[in-house]
Amino acid sequence: MNTTQKRCQTAFATTLAILTGLTLVMVGCKDKKPTIIQEPTVTEKIENKVNDALDRRPGEKVLDAIEAGKPALTPQSTGDKIENKINDALDRRPGEKILDAAEEAAKQAKEVKTAVQEAAK
Repeated sequence: MNTTQKRCQTAFATTLAILTGLTLVMVGCKDKKPTIIQEPTVTEKIENKVNDALDRRPGEKVLDAIEAGKPALTPQSTGDKIENKINDALDRRPGEKILDAAEEAAKQAKEVKTAVQEAAK
């Protein structure tokens, strides 16, 4: 193979590689539409509030735990508090089911106490 043939072969391989790359890029961009950031409508805002209140969104317990950890930010205990809230939300601590049952029982006891106080009025 002489020098001219080698140069032609190299040029052909380079052109083929460039065309292959461009084809892959164009195929990847085919269905993409430009994203326009729109402000949520009133209905969407209400849905978000309801979903937030009912904890229906994925990862909502973790988000609530992080939000609950924000107000009491101190350098030493911040990491521990957030970690405890996240572990509590994900039920990762030992004995978590027992702690959850105790918390639920305490809530129910408060509700009963409130009901009794209102009935006594």
